Amino acid sequence: MLAAIPGSVVTAPIAMVLMAAFLTQVGALQTAPILIAVVTAFLTVEGVRYLLASRKQARAAAARPVAGAKPATPD
Repeated sequence: MLAAIPGSVVTAPIAMVLMAAFLTQVGALQTAPILIAVVTAFLTVEGVRYLLASRKQARAAAARPVAGAKPATPD
């Protein structure tokens, strides 16, 4: 949690791994779970950002009128 939460928000996951490793003075083997947590959190947040952006783009494309289409008139 020390590195995963900031690592997911800030686009510097390796820096967060190093920060957590140096602040807690853990060894190389104990840094691997920190790296896995940070990379997992970072990829999850980036995936959610991508999905939100693609949904926003799809909604904007659906709202745009098609060129050459006749406007709907009530009968």
